[in-house]
Amino acid sequence: KEKQIERIKADLVVPDKALASVRFSFNSDIRSGDNVLTVFDLEKSFPQKPLFKNLNLSINREEKMFLLGPNGCGKSTFLKILNKEISQDSGIIKFGTNVKIGYFDQNIDKLNSDKTVLDEVWDMYKFMDQTEIRSALALFLFRGDDVFKKVSVLSGGERAKIALLKIMLSKPNFLILDEPTNHLDINSREVLEEALLNYDGTLLVVSHDRYFINKLSNKIVHLTHDGAVSIDGNYDDYLLFKENNQPPKEEVKKETTKVNTYKLQKEQQALERKRNSRISKIEKEIEEKETEIAEIQALLELPETSADYEKLLELTEKFDLSKNKLDELYSEWEELQE
Repeated sequence: KEKQIERIKADLVVPDKALASVRFSFNSDIRSGDNVLTVFDLEKSFPQKPLFKNLNLSINREEKMFLLGPNGCGKSTFLKILNKEISQDSGIIKFGTNVKIGYFDQNIDKLNSDKTVLDEVWDMYKFMDQTEIRSALALFLFRGDDVFKKVSVLSGGERAKIALLKIMLSKPNFLILDEPTNHLDINSREVLEEALLNYDGTLLVVSHDRYFINKLSNKIVHLTHDGAVSIDGNYDDYLLFKENNQPPKEEVKKETTKVNTYKLQKEQQALERKRNSRISKIEKEIEEKETEIAEIQALLELPETSADYEKLLELTEKFDLSKNKLDELYSEWEELQE
């Protein structure tokens, strides 16, 4: 019987443990004024590359505003200007009373690679003791010896979590986020969405994630090289606005010579079918790329990946290529919709 039990034990498969999940929330420690930010006639350009001009917008307390627009129109640059990392060429930026900013940069390049995870956070919040810092790190799944890892060996997702933790501890009332979901795995994205939904402050976000935008936004600002347009609502409302505000087509003057209207109709129908076919294909490619990016992010989160420098480098390069391709697909999709 004992031998039989041992054989049964050998064939048993231990069920996977439930995946640990990040847990956090954003809270502000001071209430801002009702008007959080006002921008007047802002303009910015780089040599040989104009970005935007005539940028005017206003954001009020507790609004969740998303900044959209074609690649290269200056969305990330605008956020850096607000965070005083670079200066505008002209225009006025006016913050309201008691505004306290928490800024997330999509490049996650402000962490010190030579520090440990523990010191990266603790050096910024010296008034907290080690137990408090480690408890906060545990919310983002940095437990045990993980807190002594060098920042240089962390994956993109782990770096993003450190950046979000530092913002969380600062308790801002105005979150400025540049592509906050880019490096996060699916579970962490969902936790971030819930945290932002329940956030009692104000949001200004740049994102290409349609689901993320639809779930959170109550105002969209469409940025172009010539200014910005505000639309109340989410991404679906934004698409409806674009559809209903197309410039009227110029009437074609009737030619005195007879025109083969049937042939023209056929050509137009063929072009429309081609456009719709391309839109469908792009939407499928977008879904595939988003899945591919999520899979890469999941691999980057694995401890064995963090320990393998070559694998980490390979996956990071693959992630960047996939992200760039996704941005190109979004841009083409928007152009075809217009």
